[in-house]
Amino acid sequence: FLLSDAVRTAKFITPKKTRELVKKFDSMLSVTARQKRNKDIYIDFTKKSNNEEIFYSIDKIWDGISEGKKIEFDYVSKELNGREFVDVIKPMRVSPYALTWQDDYYYLIGNYEKYDNLLHLRLDRMFKTKITDEKARFFGEVSEYKDVFDVADYVGKIFGMFSGKLETIELCCSKKIAKTV
Repeated sequence: FLLSDAVRTAKFITPKKTRELVKKFDSMLSVTARQKRNKDIYIDFTKKSNNEEIFYSIDKIWDGISEGKKIEFDYVSKELNGREFVDVIKPMRVSPYALTWQDDYYYLIGNYEKYDNLLHLRLDRMFKTKITDEKARFFGEVSEYKDVFDVADYVGKIFGMFSGKLETIELCCSKKIAKTV
């Protein structure tokens, strides 16, 4: 049940792939377990990705990481044009360091070749992913990590997968709302 529910709620998995995977998981259940399965779980398919290439992108990124090669892809971002958001396609070449699943999205953590920092890109916005012959930039050149890229430590220091300079802040509130905050 747990894996099936994770697939149902993961935003980066398309509705089509969600149905296929849930059907496969359900086929592994006993008849009794299948009858107990709550079929009434509501899934908002409007919040799921429409990128059918995502599983191929994951494979290419892992290959790029393990081979120490840069990857190329088209990245779709949303930009404000007047009063509406429009899709803007940007070709990118990135040194990949890690993949992480945060807030129901799958992210690539890497370095965009034009800058000396780390960035996070959603995999559901990546298309036409391929490995290049170019050697990836060493993560120690663009991060505090020198021997091992510690994904858990890094993700624990950022807020909502948004990058920027790390700052220590103090949040003040009344005691009666402290638990909520």
